[in-house]
Amino acid sequence: MATHSPSLRRPAELLDQHFVSEDPESQWKSRTSYTDTDIQDISSLLDHVKPTWSKFPRAYVVLRAISKLDQLDPLIASGFTDHCFPVTETRTLPPQLPPTTRAEILSAQGMILTKSMDIEKGERGRHMHFGPGELIPFESKEVLGLGRYGEVDRVISLISHKEYARKQISRRLAFGDKWKREAVAAFAREVSILSSLHHRNIVQFNGSYTDTSSYCLLLSPVAEMSLSCCLRNPVDASSPTSLTANVTPWMGQLSSALSYLHGKRIRHADIKPDNLIIKQRDIFLADFGISRAYSYGESSTSSGPTNHTARYCAPEITLQERRHYSSDIWSLGCVFFEMAAAKKSWTTQNLEAFFGQTGTCEPYIRQNLPALKAMLVRLRMGSPFSWSLHWAEEMLKLDPRSRPTAAQIAAAAVDHVKEGYPPSEGLVEQMEVDQLGGRTQATIVLEDMYDGPKSSSH
Repeated sequence: MATHSPSLRRPAELLDQHFVSEDPESQWKSRTSYTDTDIQDISSLLDHVKPTWSKFPRAYVVLRAISKLDQLDPLIASGFTDHCFPVTETRTLPPQLPPTTRAEILSAQGMILTKSMDIEKGERGRHMHFGPGELIPFESKEVLGLGRYGEVDRVISLISHKEYARKQISRRLAFGDKWKREAVAAFAREVSILSSLHHRNIVQFNGSYTDTSSYCLLLSPVAEMSLSCCLRNPVDASSPTSLTANVTPWMGQLSSALSYLHGKRIRHADIKPDNLIIKQRDIFLADFGISRAYSYGESSTSSGPTNHTARYCAPEITLQERRHYSSDIWSLGCVFFEMAAAKKSWTTQNLEAFFGQTGTCEPYIRQNLPALKAMLVRLRMGSPFSWSLHWAEEMLKLDPRSRPTAAQIAAAAVDHVKEGYPPSEGLVEQMEVDQLGGRTQATIVLEDMYDGPKSSSH
């Protein structure tokens, strides 16, 4: 008989200890329930015993308990993961499993349904609280950024093994002054708004939880960079994130996302390059901490002092006048202008220097329209009609009523793409700008033209 070396015997023996039945009358060859700490310990031991199973500790526990471990490899091969729990008779389990095995899994799965299983369910999940000593099922990999209230780091789920951006705010702020309490209110507002949104160019809400020190929000995708980084340091045209290659697609994606947002009666209120993140060839609208959602029947116009970013906020906001969705259009117009300028190798630093020496010498567009006009003339030199500059200029009208809507800009992006980037034969002719369950038909056209047909990920 083959014997295990001491280095292998010990993990195997430790693993066996997790499957000593607490009840001699139990039908299962295991405990009646497992904690998150137990599950993580089993995963670590499996990494020594059979590494290919270490990412599926819950499935391992259930199948071992019902004496069906021979089904684990086929289950994994079918695409099943621990994130698929809880399963039902009609959902998740692959059809090739024998009916008796399916029934036993359904009956036994309760032993591994720890509270952390609810976190990554998005709007279907629950906000969870982890007390002292409880295992938090996320492993931090790197810090992505630091803000005035906390940090954002890249984490890997110990359950689904998916990657998230985790936004953390210290719980101590809840008991501070008004400014600190507003940070906590902004966090709650962001959870409320993001959990209701489903658009391929708006960051996705994946879950939230509280531990002993922080409020935590899980978002995807994890950005490769923000647009502000891209504008400060234009990259090689051959790069997937090159502004040269992506100005028009990104403008189409952003206008589509904003059209969707306004259609949901939500004003973002802080559109700026720092809040626009890039992943591969896509751009995403992020950071809804000061956004405002309006219920139907409630006026979507407001006034008075508000938080804002001076460089990108609309004139009516700084004057504390009435503002509407058109205030978002101004902010996005500032971004479009900087993107169009960067395409001609004007970085944000160059633009700041130009505005400081031209017109009124004020740094912001709303205070220095002569510099804006002078720069538009420069950017148009030697070029035919520029779609991006045309719409940036339309969006930067001082009168909010003269600015286009996000839906109009998204529709114009579709027309521009049809003219300049021919898609597959017959794809666009039937497309019209229509509301289709939260996604405009323009959105669908843009998706297909830039990326090829794909199903919604939401």
